[in-house]
Amino acid sequence: RLRPSSTVVGVHRGPWTGGGRAGTRDRSETILATAVAAASYTLVEHVPEIEDQRLSDLLQYWCTKRRGRAVPAFKDIDPIEIPSLLTYLWIHDYDPGSDRFRVRLMGEAVRSTYSGPVAGADVEELVTPAAYPVVAERYRTVLTMPAIGHGSGRIYGHTIGRVGGGERLYLPLADEEGRTRMILGATIYKLLDDPQDGPEATPALRPDTMSPVTVV
Repeated sequence: RLRPSSTVVGVHRGPWTGGGRAGTRDRSETILATAVAAASYTLVEHVPEIEDQRLSDLLQYWCTKRRGRAVPAFKDIDPIEIPSLLTYLWIHDYDPGSDRFRVRLMGEAVRSTYSGPVAGADVEELVTPAAYPVVAERYRTVLTMPAIGHGSGRIYGHTIGRVGGGERLYLPLADEEGRTRMILGATIYKLLDDPQDGPEATPALRPDTMSPVTVV
């Protein structure tokens, strides 16, 4: 068990593939390019520094479901047991054969940020072309390390092209055979009506952190 005050032990620099359509580069892609050039995520050796109490409750709930295992099983998770988070929760499945992520469940507050149906959708279809390589890399890290993913600041600006501030937590889950193939997440945010309101109104863009599950 590591102390919350532990220091950063390394920075993973993910590849930037220059995603997006040929000959185009919108504002969201510019934001993402800056982020990826800096770092896709930061590896830390401490529990995430969570600001929203609801996300802290989710982490505590996930920990109680571990029951001596590295990660809890999907079958042990019952969203009804965490009612304050129902509308913010999402669960994504990972298929190693196709190396794709798909939406299994998404609460209404998160679903409403997208323009169409999301149940069963490929995650790549829900985000901008530039964003997907980074999103997928973070998800794979959560599953393969395994790790606790945490992000705060600018939310959705580089994934769906709408800028807002908030906080996100994403956690690994095991399937019925004990393989870490699912992600339980929650995103709490507030979209800005006008992304051009000024720097004081626009949250900072920060790399997500990854905390190995051994720290909890």
